[in-house]
Amino acid sequence: MAGLGMSVALAGLTVGLLPVAATAAPARADRTVVRPAAAGENAVAAGSCAITRWANKGYYKCGTRVLDVDWDGNGTTDETFVVAANRTIWHTWRAADGWKEMPGHGRADNTGGWARIASWRAVTVWAGSTSYCNTFKDGKWHSWKRKCG
Repeated sequence: MAGLGMSVALAGLTVGLLPVAATAAPARADRTVVRPAAAGENAVAAGSCAITRWANKGYYKCGTRVLDVDWDGNGTTDETFVVAANRTIWHTWRAADGWKEMPGHGRADNTGGWARIASWRAVTVWAGSTSYCNTFKDGKWHSWKRKCG
């Protein structure tokens, strides 16, 4: 299972609330494209690379890891996570109507790993040298923390 090596360690991993930079411009989403805020209506931030998952088109920070997750272990991607050029964290899945910013107002420099533990899911991101975690429990994603659970 891709991603499992790093994600097995999540059970005991200490991961924290990501600081939200007061000057960071939020990403903007329409039905099909995630674009970091820019001066022009159709402008894309420098350092952004295009990505399409299913019919959902968007942009992520070039050089960062695209985290394709196989939650059910059947060998296909179920959900994808990326970091935008403005450090916001986004995800999409087959039934999604476009890219969605992850709840919790997190900021990151790169994606980390993922795990499915019992009835909940977890993803990690890196901000500098610190790892942060968000969990999907009770039908929704929660806030970014330094400890998964």
